[in-house]
Amino acid sequence: MLWTDKYRPQTLDEVVGNNKEKKIIIDWVNSWKNGNPQNPLLLVGPPGIGKTTLALVIAKDFSEHIELNASDKRSQDVIKRTIGESSSSRSLFGDEYKLIIMDEVDGIHGTNDRGGVKAIGDIIKNSKHPMILIANDFYSKRLQSIKPKCTVIKMPKVRSPSIRKALKEIAQKEEIKANPKALDLIAKKSNGDMRSAINTLQSLADKENVLEPADVENIRTKDDRSDIFNAITGVLKSKNPLHVREALRVDEDPTLVMEYIAENIPREYTNKNEIKKAYENIARADLYFGRAQSSRNYGYWKYASDFMGIGVSSSKKETYKKFSKIQTPTI
Repeated sequence: MLWTDKYRPQTLDEVVGNNKEKKIIIDWVNSWKNGNPQNPLLLVGPPGIGKTTLALVIAKDFSEHIELNASDKRSQDVIKRTIGESSSSRSLFGDEYKLIIMDEVDGIHGTNDRGGVKAIGDIIKNSKHPMILIANDFYSKRLQSIKPKCTVIKMPKVRSPSIRKALKEIAQKEEIKANPKALDLIAKKSNGDMRSAINTLQSLADKENVLEPADVENIRTKDDRSDIFNAITGVLKSKNPLHVREALRVDEDPTLVMEYIAENIPREYTNKNEIKKAYENIARADLYFGRAQSSRNYGYWKYASDFMGIGVSSSKKETYKKFSKIQTPTI
């Protein structure tokens, strides 16, 4: 059993950090329970900091809850059919409220999201039940029309001391002997990602030996992953295939990364032949993403990743010695 599941917080008091945000949530829940409807909560922040866990903790205050991953059900009809009917009807258990949780709202993307954002907006407008929306990218264009309709809670990364404390408690419960400096190193390398830190501890755990800093130093953790802006910069500014592949090790939907690359190619490249070649590689990447989607064979993703990464990177003769601000997709 994964320790992230085994030690998942069951109450708000057990959720690490975010005390200010928890106060807003408590007031929001109490308002609904007192018959005073509120705007949906929009929890925004990087992966691994506990947004989904927080939503599931909140769900315990309601008679039932429904979950939907918005990035898996992108069309307007599917979203409305899955969530829309539930949001406009009363609970199966009488007049009590049910909580609707919609994860990865900013993951609605590509050619399959026709009307998806509009559908979410319509559901928010017509819902008779509390809703929690979850997203990773606060600045996503897909959230522009949704944020004004919600109470937005921008959740920060978990601080290293808080992560270290949680790791120490888990190690004690699992009877793992660990050098405090090793736990401190895991906490720092996790870069605010509690889930990553716990997974790293579990992967290194050995009841027969003491966990030492040397055991942690070569482990790749969240700290080694770039954010999406660094990923795009890595593709456009480098010609080294290994550097490009490393830059694309990012916790984002790969098709969203492709959109970012496509948006910024002409902002970085100025030679028309280089731009043409880069977009030809983007087109091939898009083709393989389409094959993965239609066949459910996600092995195609590695080909798509190389076309949009190494393919785009190698389209230029030399790297450009200039500063180019990375822009979010205007698609």
